[in-house]
Amino acid sequence: MVQGHDRGFSFVTNVAINPHLSAQKRENELVPVVDRYPKLLGIGIDDDTGLVVKSHRAEVFGIGRVAIYDNRKPQDRLVLLAWRPGDQLDLCRAQPRGREAAELR
Repeated sequence: MVQGHDRGFSFVTNVAINPHLSAQKRENELVPVVDRYPKLLGIGIDDDTGLVVKSHRAEVFGIGRVAIYDNRKPQDRLVLLAWRPGDQLDLCRAQPRGREAAELR
């Protein structure tokens, strides 16, 4: 992480958030962060998109997507998932609730 950009508002703990994901072509910026800090969950958020978080559950709203970068499980090198509006996920498990997420490719 860039010095001085390692603390946020502390609304959500143990995550690294990258805004403007698609518009600024930042899809790969969180990969080295979760590689270096594997206990963090990486969350990339498109413009005009948000994530409502209540406890460990989150729901995507808006018109874009939310990308999840999960390197917390040693057996799964790095999981990249794209979430669309209406999708829900469990932040502790980085698993979908309801609809399946599409893999980022």
